[in-house]
Amino acid sequence: MAGVTPLKGERVLLSDSLGRALAEDLVADATLPPWNNSGMDGFAVRAKDFKGASKESPIRLAVIRHVRAGDAPGPEVGQGQAVRIMTGAPVPPGADSVVRVEDTDAESESGTVQIFGDRDTGANVRPAGQDMRPGEKLLGRGHTITPGTVGVIASAGQARVLVHGRPCTAVLTTGDELRGPDQFQDVRSGIGIPDSNGPMISAMVTAAGASVMQ
Repeated sequence: MAGVTPLKGERVLLSDSLGRALAEDLVADATLPPWNNSGMDGFAVRAKDFKGASKESPIRLAVIRHVRAGDAPGPEVGQGQAVRIMTGAPVPPGADSVVRVEDTDAESESGTVQIFGDRDTGANVRPAGQDMRPGEKLLGRGHTITPGTVGVIASAGQARVLVHGRPCTAVLTTGDELRGPDQFQDVRSGIGIPDSNGPMISAMVTAAGASVMQ
């Protein structure tokens, strides 16, 4: 095996890359996520504004707007303010915590929210670049592409992937008595036996990532 070298690379569609081996490192060229985003449905707030909140002593904040995934984060969250936010939405500047909706009255009165606990202090904010940053090596050369890594490659914005070529293999089965599936009448007539090894070995070659000459 020491003398074996990988086949020349070819660029294929990501949808055709499953089971192929990368012919180059996959390196990120973008920040993902591109902004701090919420890990919970809840309210984006400043930690110091709900410190000590409890069911017995809830803290009430003014809800200044709603932010959904795909929205712009909007202006800064100030003292005594909160922004209702959905999972994946950008966290507005000034907020350093997202209080899960279960720890609030879910804005039962329009324009205000009561917070019943402070366990989410500094929590539920996923930082920009948590998944990848420019220059970060995501997958190494020679990596065999799996369904999971197809997702990684797609997240890196690669519609085509440079992979090593597939080895081409010939499968030869010999014997005058062998008959393929399309000649099975001879087996029924007692003048041949089924060629089972040929199809089985061809399937094994395909499963190993090579192509079979027809």
